[in-house]
Amino acid sequence: SSTAKSKIYIMSELINKHKLSRDIPEPIARVIRQKSGFGCIFCGSWIYQYEHILPEFKDAKYHDPARICLLCSKHHQKVTQSRISKKQVFDQYKNPITLSRGFANDILELNRKFGIVIGRIFFPNPQGNILVVDDKPIISIKPANEIEPMKLSAKFYDDKSNLLLEIKDNEQKGFINNWDIEQKGKRTIFRRKRVNVVLQLVISSANILKIEKIIIATAKQNVIFR
Repeated sequence: SSTAKSKIYIMSELINKHKLSRDIPEPIARVIRQKSGFGCIFCGSWIYQYEHILPEFKDAKYHDPARICLLCSKHHQKVTQSRISKKQVFDQYKNPITLSRGFANDILELNRKFGIVIGRIFFPNPQGNILVVDDKPIISIKPANEIEPMKLSAKFYDDKSNLLLEIKDNEQKGFINNWDIEQKGKRTIFRRKRVNVVLQLVISSANILKIEKIIIATAKQNVIFR
């Protein structure tokens, strides 16, 4: 039946002929993210997928972090179309662009209807400085006009005042001095240690930036929103 065929197809995508699951165990996935610099090894985009270089996933018997890297959809497609060779991928994996420039990046796509949620506080259509600590703007918004979209700028630090993420006019930069930056769908998670989440953000389809957790280092103490 068509239902049975679809099940077989789905299983063939998730499990290969050696019964290896496409899901990479988290400790191995984290090593791959760290080795790749938390973004596509060619362009640095942190909207990525895990790419089995050689052997390809269909032939792999285990997940080897020395043979799996991060690629964005554009560069993954180029590899699939043989416009980029496997040798080129291996060579680039030795020196990912993010490790040489110091950050992975992405561009926020914001429209005129935009909101920010910090902890349990909602800011609809925000403008100006949204969050200020020790007289320094942490999150600010420039309103949209007829020519340019709304622009978000922000700087997020850990409790040791290390810069984790900078957003300047919608361009996001996640710095490689992070212990881990993980993308899980719409969620971006910054960790200083295995279980220590220091920043967690979600960009929803409703065009809302939700800061699920943030540690703010003030002159006197650390303030945690979650």
